[in-house]
Amino acid sequence: MRRILWAAGLVAAAGSAVGADPPVEKLTVPPRLATRIDWTMPTGAPAEQVKAITELQKQLQEAFFKRYKAAKEAEKSRVFENEYPTPDAPAKLLLEIAAKHPKDPAAFDALLWVARNSPRPPNKPETPFAKARDALMRDFARHTRIGEFCRMLAYEDHHLPTVAFVREVYEKHPDAAARAQAGLALASLLRRQAAFAEGLPKSKDDAPWARAYGQEYVDFLRKADSPKLKAEFESVLDRLASDKELAKVTYERGDKTRTVGEAADAELFELRHLQPGKPAPDIAGADIDGKAFKLSDYRGKVVLLDFWGDW
Repeated sequence: MRRILWAAGLVAAAGSAVGADPPVEKLTVPPRLATRIDWTMPTGAPAEQVKAITELQKQLQEAFFKRYKAAKEAEKSRVFENEYPTPDAPAKLLLEIAAKHPKDPAAFDALLWVARNSPRPPNKPETPFAKARDALMRDFARHTRIGEFCRMLAYEDHHLPTVAFVREVYEKHPDAAARAQAGLALASLLRRQAAFAEGLPKSKDDAPWARAYGQEYVDFLRKADSPKLKAEFESVLDRLASDKELAKVTYERGDKTRTVGEAADAELFELRHLQPGKPAPDIAGADIDGKAFKLSDYRGKVVLLDFWGDW
């Protein structure tokens, strides 16, 4: 089983500034960390505080990754469980900055960091992610970078206010980049809702689903029109692929830059061609002996295709 580890932030510590906020109570990183860090609110302007917190977390991340990579294979699990620097403490400080300075530009950066880096269990309104999500939707709907945030919400289909927010950005935001990125997120949200509506067990025992996702979402799924949801997400993708202003918008995906139009085309191809009952696209490559082959060489035979990767 693969673990996907995250890293974010910069590297340094901010100094004091005129009118700086006084330090607040210490936040001690849980004892699971091999190296204990006492987190305190840095002095300085809000932007300096945000930078200092995220840079320190990045330092901890980089130090952890060095130890993790150097550890023997049998020890990696223990190193991860005991030393991984969770984002809980820096997230708490960043939420405090955003709450104290909601009109400062640094508040957006603080909340975006928390939303990007914090765990996001569904149906848990008191988590740092949920608090950052709600603050961003409430206070920064017209921000020029809100599209970045919308892309983070592509799997939050269980939170209906999130779906409504992403739809609003897609339909009404004045900035094309925000609309385009929100459109990609909306298509994902609608697709997931359609799939969940189809897959929801016919049994009336909704308790397990309600505990995981909330009763409101289960009630929504029970009433949802899956074909209508599918038609809508296909319509959104069609617009993103055909509207030149939206299609040319670029965004970062890992270490690569991609256009919204390319992403929409890929989703449409999967939707229209890579489905049960559709002919499989031809695939060309080399077998384990280096011999060239094509999938069409085996037409009429039962073929098992095993696609895999590691990262």
